[in-house]
Amino acid sequence: MEQTFTPQQEAFLSQLVEGAIEQMMSEIITVIDQTQAKADAEIAREGIVISSHSPANSDFLTAVALERLFGRLHRGDLQLAQRILTMQAKQTGISLHVD
Repeated sequence: MEQTFTPQQEAFLSQLVEGAIEQMMSEIITVIDQTQAKADAEIAREGIVISSHSPANSDFLTAVALERLFGRLHRGDLQLAQRILTMQAKQTGISLHVD
């Protein structure tokens, strides 16, 4: 049996979850930025000079986090992974065909 909530409870829960998501995303971005800064500092301490971009740059770290979280989400279920990727593609307006 599905639980029902009053409109006020639904509004509260929705606002609570949205606020929690925003807080979580802010913390994730902070950790990514701190991780890049820490790696850059360690590289500099070793006397290594990098003229282009950090090997631990925030875009790379974000991609790694996304990949690992995606793996956690689908837990090795390839059909679920395909469904998630297809839904994401549709949301971004990308036509996706998976064999």
